[in-house]
Amino acid sequence: MRKFILFILLVNLHAASLLAQEMFSLDKAVDYAARHSPTLEMNDLDKADAEAQIKERLSVGLPKLNGTAGYTYNIQIPQQPVADFITPALYGVLFQEGLVEPFDLGEPATFPLGFGLNHTVEAGLSLQTLIFDGSYLYSIRAAREYRNYVDKQGQQTKYEIKSNVIKAYLPVLVAEKNKEILDKNIANLENSLKETKVIYENGFVEKLDVDRLELSLENLRTERKKIDQVITVTLNALKYQMGYPVDKEIGVEDDLDVLVAGLIAEKIDIEKEEDLSKRPEIAIIEEGDKLNDLNMKAIKAGYYPSLSGFAAHQQTLYRNKLFDADESDWIPATLIGLNLNVPIFDGFEKKAKLQRALVSQRKNQIQLAEFKRGVQLQVVNAKINFSNTQQTALNAKKTFELSERIYDTTKIKYREGVGSSVEVMQAEREMYTAQSNYINALYSLLVAKTDLEIALGN
Repeated sequence: MRKFILFILLVNLHAASLLAQEMFSLDKAVDYAARHSPTLEMNDLDKADAEAQIKERLSVGLPKLNGTAGYTYNIQIPQQPVADFITPALYGVLFQEGLVEPFDLGEPATFPLGFGLNHTVEAGLSLQTLIFDGSYLYSIRAAREYRNYVDKQGQQTKYEIKSNVIKAYLPVLVAEKNKEILDKNIANLENSLKETKVIYENGFVEKLDVDRLELSLENLRTERKKIDQVITVTLNALKYQMGYPVDKEIGVEDDLDVLVAGLIAEKIDIEKEEDLSKRPEIAIIEEGDKLNDLNMKAIKAGYYPSLSGFAAHQQTLYRNKLFDADESDWIPATLIGLNLNVPIFDGFEKKAKLQRALVSQRKNQIQLAEFKRGVQLQVVNAKINFSNTQQTALNAKKTFELSERIYDTTKIKYREGVGSSVEVMQAEREMYTAQSNYINALYSLLVAKTDLEIALGN
């Protein structure tokens, strides 16, 4: 009864673990990475920053209204020494009217004279706006083009994430296939060991034959434990590329045999000239060229005059007693005007900037031409490599299937007494080698196909 209960518990636990494990096809894994990648989230933030830059550039040419207010209390009213102009004026009148006999007044004396009142209150509004500036217009276009540049970078990021997920997904499939083959080999060897033990107990084979099988079985079980660790490592790498929580379990559900069968049968035209426009790097370089062109136009526009307008209104209150309404009232002042800025000589600053922009443009053109040449070579090499790995995988599959048949035939001959254990061991080793070569050929084929799709921009 206890064993039955324990069995039920183990079955339930296994079922719960399967439910907790989320299964991913390759397409589903790529889609998950596209929605959860921190790199793409950073790119979204760059897009938001590019949108904000457009608004920032636009704000330069929009009217700007500022309000000002100020209060000043003159503890001591500023004074200046002033020559005595009252006494000469007074005596001048007396002399003129003949009321006083003229005489020399001498040098006029000086006395301090204060200007202003104790309290000063100011309040005003000022308006400024850009009317014309060629550089401003190109800066707005450059900001919008930069938004496109960031968007192209996002496309390249998605492209790289997809290729990284694919390259992380494929090793898991290969490791699972290797595990499947190992399980099959272990099951076959366990059956062979049981049969050989029975034959040994009946005195028809030596103990050495049993020992050899036990050693082979132990080696396979060791490899089986290692492949579990390999699967864990490859799944963790896949989680990282997908942006999936490392502490949660996932599994892969694509069929490696189906993928490989389609790839082996795929026809490839090595001589065909491919369209390289799908490579996101090319779009980024071309966007950079557009940005550089707008930069040169903005520099050239800096040679033209710029015009801005302004308007201001101010109210000022001067009083000795701030709240005494009998004193002076608010004094208004209003003005409007234009500012014309005409560049005459800037020390060759714009000329130097234009030369640097021309150099940058030329470098960008060389970079684009070299990249296209490199991509063309990459595509040709990827096609050749894929074609070669197709043939290698096909040959490895045939060799693997042939080695299995030879091994099965050798075991039958051994059981019937017309073959030796040495032949069985040799056939077994050849089968394991063929299995290993087949697994490696499958992985090479999948990687070659991935590299070809990357080279084509797919």
